[in-house]
Amino acid sequence: MTGQEVVLFDKLYRENVPQLIKFANHIVKNQDTAAEIVNEAFLILLQRFEFVKGLENPQGWLFIVVRNLAFNEKRRASYNEIPLEAIEDFGEEDYQLIPFVDSLPAGLTEEEKNLLVLRYEKLMSTKEIAQYLNISEASCRTKLCRAKDRYAQIRKREQEKFKI
Repeated sequence: MTGQEVVLFDKLYRENVPQLIKFANHIVKNQDTAAEIVNEAFLILLQRFEFVKGLENPQGWLFIVVRNLAFNEKRRASYNEIPLEAIEDFGEEDYQLIPFVDSLPAGLTEEEKNLLVLRYEKLMSTKEIAQYLNISEASCRTKLCRAKDRYAQIRKREQEKFKI
């Protein structure tokens, strides 16, 4: 920033901060939050100073930025107004996880289900699955690929069945 730009920035800051804080406080109803919003607005001003210095009314631009930031903060704060005491403490007895194998579609064979469980629930590599099932790695990859394809076909049919 040049010397003239520093003077302009300083003038904008000194002349507008009190009104901007009052304006933001009117929206967010919190003096500290209003001051933070105004500081953030001046950071944005620094980032966009080349643009703002050419405006006829840089104070108006600042008020718009503060207004937008204040409404964003108010909106954010409204989402977090639920006190922690109001949230029920859910224990394990309140819900049950469905085992992975039970979430697989009914049309799969036991071998296909077993392969998918080993791969996606047990997170075994194809090499580990091949050793576990006592088959070659190439055969394991082929069977796993077919099981995934069959799974995708069954799910696709189920989705099409329930489309409106």
